[in-house]
Amino acid sequence: MPSRPISSNPRTSSILRSRVILLAITISATAIFLVTIVYIVYQLWDTLFHRSRTNPFDSNSSSIPLKLQKFRYKELKSATNGFDPDHSIGKGGSATVFRGVLRDGKTVAIKRLDAAASPQAEREFQFCRNCCFLRGI
Repeated sequence: MPSRPISSNPRTSSILRSRVILLAITISATAIFLVTIVYIVYQLWDTLFHRSRTNPFDSNSSSIPLKLQKFRYKELKSATNGFDPDHSIGKGGSATVFRGVLRDGKTVAIKRLDAAASPQAEREFQFCRNCCFLRGI
């Protein structure tokens, strides 16, 4: 059986060329789509699992620019003169903010949950969310 020579028909070569170009575009678009999906999933994973476990008081943590310091309740009570109502800055639905002066002379705002706060109010009281607000005082 004799083999057929490849025809040099311009119409056949143009169809073949267009199919190759279409195949290349399809493969490229699929690769870009998959890389984008992998990137989005990684960012979501990093945000939900890695960043949520960082400790704001960890001095080695580079993701949080704040330099936070831990205080004992006794120190906070002393700084606000026993949470004296005269040192009150403001009162919200679940907490009161007091002005206090630390032993080193630094003036700070201290937020204390009210004793009658509901469990929902306690969940809403998140330290990091309030840090940004209190930084401006």
